[in-house]
Amino acid sequence: MNRRTVIAASASGIVAGVGGCLAPLERRNPSAGTDDGVRILGVYAADADRDFIDGPYIALENGADEPRTVSGYVVEYPADRRYRISDLTLEAGAQLAVIHEYGADSTLLSSPPVYLRYTGGESDEDTGAAGSSLEPDGTVRVKDPTGAVVAEARYEAFGCDGGTATTAAGDELECRHGG
Repeated sequence: MNRRTVIAASASGIVAGVGGCLAPLERRNPSAGTDDGVRILGVYAADADRDFIDGPYIALENGADEPRTVSGYVVEYPADRRYRISDLTLEAGAQLAVIHEYGADSTLLSSPPVYLRYTGGESDEDTGAAGSSLEPDGTVRVKDPTGAVVAEARYEAFGCDGGTATTAAGDELECRHGG
């Protein structure tokens, strides 16, 4: 087997492996956002080991049929923490995981893609950092650049990590990782 064959086989295995991890990311609850298209898929507040992402994170999705520029959107958390999204357009169906740890921003090359954004450990509105953890209970809001709330979820007992997470309308979010 030559190098090209090995590289091609390796790349196929990686794509298949990522595809398997992403299978549970299907659209599940269209009422978790507004007409803007951006919605909250889940709040994972525990510092837990999971198949998809370890540590606390918020999962968002562009539920619209066209791309949505989310640069300038702000994700607000309990204890006056905020994360400002910069330089990002979500394709239709694309997802964004805002992860409450240090790490290098990256993109999972699936179709549609999943964007991973790390908030770092300090709360600083100028840099967009939200802090390194989520409270066990609280409300998460996503606001557009004008300050209008486009998605909101209330969570209790660490949200999707064993507790509950609901939309502002009271609909329960179908969390993709069991508690």
